[in-house]
Amino acid sequence: MNELWYIWTINQQKYKRLRESLDNMAEIKDIVYPTVIKDYSTKAGWKKKDVPLYINYIFLNYIHDNHIHAELEDCQWIKEYVGICSEQEIEDIKALVDKNYDELVPGETLQKGKTYKLSAGPFKDMLCTVVDINGKKLTVSVSLFGSDRLIKCSVGDIALDQ
Repeated sequence: MNELWYIWTINQQKYKRLRESLDNMAEIKDIVYPTVIKDYSTKAGWKKKDVPLYINYIFLNYIHDNHIHAELEDCQWIKEYVGICSEQEIEDIKALVDKNYDELVPGETLQKGKTYKLSAGPFKDMLCTVVDINGKKLTVSVSLFGSDRLIKCSVGDIALDQ
């Protein structure tokens, strides 16, 4: 029988415990839980963090039989079986590992460090500089009373034609 890649969903934030359990299963030949690097802002400055590329999905390489399938289903940190993944797809996923999150998930043409005009909210028509992009939520810097202030807004509050 051939070793194939199988996709499983896992319980949220349980990868470390699951990994310990999977490392004890001799039938599992390889494990891929792809992560990318995400920059985030804290009071102390910018930090980097590894985040999952596919949240709550794990890719396992093993020879399928009823015993291993039942053992995986009985694991408390695994939710359910999803399907089979090709070797080429795994290679494509591995090529994305350790890349920067913002390169892979662009924020609707918004870019950190660029200046835009606010189109809604109490700061409408003011210029702002994008500091952080988190999905549809933004942190922007606005100059108020001679100093820069960070404010939160949504992508819809920014005029993209700037």
